[in-house]
Amino acid sequence: MGNESRALGRELLRELLDVTLEEFRLTESRFETDSRLGRELLYLVSNNGWVRRTTERIDVSRVAAVESEVVVDVDTGYIAHEALRTLDGPLWLPLLALPRRVGPEPEADASVSVDVTDAGGARIAEVPQTEVSRQLSAALAETLVVRLQRRGSADAGQANRDLQVLLAAVLARMLPQPAGPDEPPPAGTPTGAAARGNRLQLAQRRLRERLETELDLAEREETRQALPDADIAQVEEDARSTLNSREAEIVRALRGCRLVVVPVDPDGPPTSFSVRMPARALVRTPPGRYASVARVRVGLLTASTHVDRVIEVLIPDGVRCVADGTDAAAEARIEVLAPQQFEQLRLLLDRMLRPDNPPHGWVRKQLAELAVVKLHAAIHCLRHHYQTETEEGTERQARENAAAGVPKALITLYEKIREQSLNLE
Repeated sequence: MGNESRALGRELLRELLDVTLEEFRLTESRFETDSRLGRELLYLVSNNGWVRRTTERIDVSRVAAVESEVVVDVDTGYIAHEALRTLDGPLWLPLLALPRRVGPEPEADASVSVDVTDAGGARIAEVPQTEVSRQLSAALAETLVVRLQRRGSADAGQANRDLQVLLAAVLARMLPQPAGPDEPPPAGTPTGAAARGNRLQLAQRRLRERLETELDLAEREETRQALPDADIAQVEEDARSTLNSREAEIVRALRGCRLVVVPVDPDGPPTSFSVRMPARALVRTPPGRYASVARVRVGLLTASTHVDRVIEVLIPDGVRCVADGTDAAAEARIEVLAPQQFEQLRLLLDRMLRPDNPPHGWVRKQLAELAVVKLHAAIHCLRHHYQTETEEGTERQARENAAAGVPKALITLYEKIREQSLNLE
């Protein structure tokens, strides 16, 4: 996290010097509207209960390409926010968040075109990605500037709004691209704006000063993480850098991703949308090897565990799946990154079990209580998520989960951590 925070801060310092006066004025003219739409998008992305099912169809029937189509069933009646259910116009739904390209040399400027159709097969025009990036940037800039202003003398009125507009213009440049290399920012003062852009020059200087302060705090925080727990207990919350905040994590997560946003009638009935992605190359590994049996690895495009998830793989005629024993189903292994609550729980347990930790103390007790909270989040994530290799095992696991609510291993871990948090006085 420390390296990512430092890289984000340095890239912000580099990009703010390149913002032109035209970009600044264009962002300012639409800032309020973009900010409202961006907040709606962020809410709908993080609260996706309105998605009832996703069906991803992977077609490997072609020789050298893999085609993917995702069908998303939506129901706007499950949107909990009342403000989004009383809109006069259409509701803009983020159907999918396509992942960024990965590889040794990602093509940052490569455009990704998708075809979106409704339940009747009619073509739906999605929101251009430049507008989506501008809306998300305005919403994130508002919250980030609030955190930046909590240190030192806060700007008021027009000066504070200029900082928000400038940061929104900087983020609009950065969000469509993956994270760049960690290079030091150029020295000197901003000189890119013309003489008639005095407001822009002043906002650049002020934002640069605040970002340099946050970058210094992020480097200090990275060094402080290696200190014993007794020293960490003396750290105040205000000493944390904005580059390590939740808002900065959202910026890093959205970089290089593509949101497929379409208009929907907020009062309409449940419906479905089909999103067809461009074909992906099917590469043989190792090159030049031919065999009668092959293992196919395909990257899934919709990574969501909060909805009913269906994955269909279409194979060409004459090709069959190799089955082990009497089971006619093919072996399928789905690898996903650990959710954030699991990673946070792992870090807390590692800190609690460090050999140089004191056996008792206030810090150790606070870590144990926080681990209990994170374990609650992990249990909630796995409450309806289980997978076994056989149908009998699935039914048995379903009965155990229905009786206990969660896997037994998590219940045992919860009891041990809870007991430790009560005994550490």
